[in-house]
Amino acid sequence: MREQIRLGKIFTLVGGGTPSTSKEKYWGNGVPWFSSADISLDGKISCRRAVTPLGIQNSTTNVVPAQTVVVVTRVGLGKVAKLPCDMCFSQDMQALRPISQTPPYNESFLMYQLSHIMSHVKFQGRGTTISGITKKQLSDIVLFLPPIVEQNRIVARIEELSSQLDASVNELKTAKERLKVYRQAVLKEAFSPCSERSTLGSICRHITDGDHMPPPKAKSGIPFIMISNVNQNKIGWTNTAFVNKEYYDAIDEKRCPQNGDVLYTVTG
Repeated sequence: MREQIRLGKIFTLVGGGTPSTSKEKYWGNGVPWFSSADISLDGKISCRRAVTPLGIQNSTTNVVPAQTVVVVTRVGLGKVAKLPCDMCFSQDMQALRPISQTPPYNESFLMYQLSHIMSHVKFQGRGTTISGITKKQLSDIVLFLPPIVEQNRIVARIEELSSQLDASVNELKTAKERLKVYRQAVLKEAFSPCSERSTLGSICRHITDGDHMPPPKAKSGIPFIMISNVNQNKIGWTNTAFVNKEYYDAIDEKRCPQNGDVLYTVTG
């Protein structure tokens, strides 16, 4: 049986703040402090700074205990995280402090559910992205809280599937790196037996670079290839720029690649 309850009925919302960055004595050894930019999309926090007791005293930031769930309500709206230790945070989020001494939820279950809810809150109306929500809007969010045993089971299943997904992602990354190695091995095998070698200059009519100054662009005409268009062994035509025929005819023939020419990038 699921119980529906407004978030504000079981939590007190605690806001954050940012001590003055011009005061060196507010920053240094102290309590880890983070902003919404330090929260990854999967809820992991990477702290880059810490605030001193003096910085906490002279700002609106607050120290909240480990395992507290925080929700980003302004810049970076939609991110949700669970604190790994006692921490402070910026004004872009709210911490959920339980009203009861025996809260009826698993912190991880709460984090996963709010991540799902906030992904929908972020888009309201006809797919319009909103930039923030108020404390009242956050308090009015309805949570579904099944018995704690069921919450624990759901969390265990989510984390099992997440672990499998992470393993699959790592396998794909490894396979991609292996493909790079195999590609180079194939090329090495193909060209190692070659005993006759020539310099590029002796077999090419000319080797030259392109325009160093961007030419006037046109909506259509001759494709103007940039570094962003050159991919591994092929040219990508997405976001292709053009020059008009008059410009093309007026420049040096050496700067006009022809069908069959080989292109290589000297930067990028």
